Amino acid sequence: MARAPHRSGPLKQQNKKHKGARKSSDKNPKPHRVTKNKILNKDQRRLLSKQLRIQKRLEVKNLEASRGTKGNPIACVLIPLSSSIPTHLAQLLFQTCEPNTEVIKKPDCLQNVVTIRSQILNKYFNLICAYSDDLFGCLDLANFADWLILLVPSNPSEIPDSVHELLTAIYAQGFTNASYAVLSSNSNLKELKQILEYRFPVPESTIHQLNSSANALNLLRHIASTNPSSFHVKGKNAKVAGQSTVAHTGARYRTRLLVDSIELISKNNAHDDITKSEVSVCLRGRLHGAPLILFEELEQNGSVLVGPHVHLTGWGDFPLIEAKWIDNYHLQQTWQISDLNTVENISTKYIPPSTSVNLTNENEDCEEDSLSDEMSVDDSRESTSENQWNASEAISDHLESELSGNSDIECASIASHTAHTMAASATSTFSSAQLAKFRAARMEEMFPDEVETPSNIPASERFVKYCGLPRFQGSVWPAEKNWLPKHYQNIACFRNYHRNRRTMIRYIEQKLADFQSAYKSTGNVFKYIPSGVDVELLLQPVSRDLGESILSHHTFPQPNEARKPSDPRPHPLIVWSLLPHETQMSVCHFTMFRRASAIHAVSDLVVIANAANKITESSSKDNGICALEFGEEASTQVEREDKSIHDALISHRYKIDGRKSGKALYDPKMPIPLEAEPIKSKDLMLIQAGIRRFVAAPIYSTPSNPREKAKFESFFPASESSTVATVYAPVMYSPVNVLQFRIRVTEDEDGELSSPYVGELVATGSLRSVDPSHLIIKRIFLSGHPYKINQRHVVVRYMFHNPADVLHFQVILYSYPLTLLRGGGLKNPFLLSASI
Repeated sequence: MARAPHRSGPLKQQNKKHKGARKSSDKNPKPHRVTKNKILNKDQRRLLSKQLRIQKRLEVKNLEASRGTKGNPIACVLIPLSSSIPTHLAQLLFQTCEPNTEVIKKPDCLQNVVTIRSQILNKYFNLICAYSDDLFGCLDLANFADWLILLVPSNPSEIPDSVHELLTAIYAQGFTNASYAVLSSNSNLKELKQILEYRFPVPESTIHQLNSSANALNLLRHIASTNPSSFHVKGKNAKVAGQSTVAHTGARYRTRLLVDSIELISKNNAHDDITKSEVSVCLRGRLHGAPLILFEELEQNGSVLVGPHVHLTGWGDFPLIEAKWIDNYHLQQTWQISDLNTVENISTKYIPPSTSVNLTNENEDCEEDSLSDEMSVDDSRESTSENQWNASEAISDHLESELSGNSDIECASIASHTAHTMAASATSTFSSAQLAKFRAARMEEMFPDEVETPSNIPASERFVKYCGLPRFQGSVWPAEKNWLPKHYQNIACFRNYHRNRRTMIRYIEQKLADFQSAYKSTGNVFKYIPSGVDVELLLQPVSRDLGESILSHHTFPQPNEARKPSDPRPHPLIVWSLLPHETQMSVCHFTMFRRASAIHAVSDLVVIANAANKITESSSKDNGICALEFGEEASTQVEREDKSIHDALISHRYKIDGRKSGKALYDPKMPIPLEAEPIKSKDLMLIQAGIRRFVAAPIYSTPSNPREKAKFESFFPASESSTVATVYAPVMYSPVNVLQFRIRVTEDEDGELSSPYVGELVATGSLRSVDPSHLIIKRIFLSGHPYKINQRHVVVRYMFHNPADVLHFQVILYSYPLTLLRGGGLKNPFLLSASI
């Protein structure tokens, strides 16, 4: 009998089955988070909108309350659009707009900054006068200003042509807010507005009258009550003025300082011969904008702590070794770079409000200790501050004085590297270098990327750097690290530049908020200098030549006793704080556009190039027949060449303009605009990018995807499409508006080249990216003349001049696609030709 299986009775324990897939935690992994699609009822929606409205109202109220305070006055820059406009009268109108206006003047201020306090508006204003003949001074003050006041002449005929250049540069660089004003009661405001709006958009479509105290008070009330949002260009003039008028990124995150006085402090040490030629630059002024951060964690790399860097516009980046200021509690604060390792890195001392203290010579022992214990700076940062940027400010001032001795870019080297020279003699309109550039640009336009094979050098040696590709797009360029230069490893590179920029902005915002909350809770400042205080900054010792150059460019040449009130002020010097990683060198790509006048003059350049080619051909034919010409015969030959070029231009202009007006619109003194001349790659240019101004030799390429190759352009094309300019420059964070000026060299009658100087504005644009890994490939075409054409092969002449080169390039050119999608390659050399 089989045994029955065991069956559990009713008292047997039944364990609960495991159902892991049906747990409540899996259904709602974040139970405390409100679902995204939750629908609010009417009361909840009303309450939410009310809370948001109150929050925005408080933000606007706090912003308006912070503007115009004693520590944060509204910086207003007066820029006259004509040299005949009395700017001091406009400044005087603002000072006397109220009977009880409080006027504060600094006697030794280099820029004559006048601070006024309006009793009616309860606001503080800083009035700064600029000069229309100082282009870069106006651009620097426009970067610094909270509000621009552009003074227009009452008569429209008094507006010179240089004003259009000035306004083009200001609009392309960008500004926050601006107002047009006229110092006359008899002017036609409607006519002035129409003349200005023909080329530039007028903010708020209004030109204010500034001929009485009441009008001055109304303009101040308008400035104080307007939201300080950036003015964006819209409408038909947007392309003329620029994409947007935001000056540079992080303007509200930077500290800016308009220097009131400059002093050179020498290091007295008789035993050290090296320090005899070194001086420290001491700058004094009032901080504006964000607080100056004294310790940045992201800049530390190693056990040795690194202090902050500041940027002097036109001169470069300099390390800060000491700072002194008096805070709102009348305490003198002193910070030194040697005290970074200590906890209490700021020493305090009480200063009575009525006493004025000289912050420079108060503590000589601390100064000597700070200079002896200063931090060692990286080699790349030293080269950034001393070598690369020394010549930029001197060039921007038209080289009134010689360049500093430590500068790598001297007058002779610039004159030897640049090719755009101007003829200074009255008999010649274009120099030989200009005509050669016209011809080269025309040949590049007609036969792009075509290169002649040299006959005296083997082609395998001439084109050893080039790699054969079946096609430019779609093929992979063999980029290897061992091909790059040795110093290329020190260049800063981001994995994702745009993502890093957004992360950096959020980091700075959080850091400033933490500093503000810590200051409110404790009342002490340990890691930054607050805004709105008078500060004294001591920079790291530099060469004496560089220090004297800075002192001579930004101070009065004569002493105070011999100075007159009507004498022009020196060039303004502005100090900016730097964001993290902005002291490191990298490769910057700018999206640039040629000016509209250069695009309109393309046909004139073609006429000049064709006329120059005819002159060159005729002179080459007559070279073996005619003897050399000297003296009056040579000048007569130059006059004949100029006459032929002018005749060709006049006939061309008559065909275009004579149909409408019946006469040719032609100026013999200026046949084409200066900005319309061709721009070759690697020509030295002066670039103004945000707060930086430096000399560089950009190369140009076609816009492409950052992960794809870009084709190198030999010339900056004069078209409405954009072109990418690439330079070696410090790291920048977009948006940054860019201006590109030409550096010119004048050629006299004897053929000698003068010192270089800054020419005209040739292109405007903005920062595209900072990416050293972006490839820019130079493409060339090897072409020849078909000698015999059969059904399946062609005998080509003048492609190669050596049979060994044909055998060398057989493998490379075998996979090149020919027309009609038929593959082909080099078969064998045939005498001095190649059979395909």
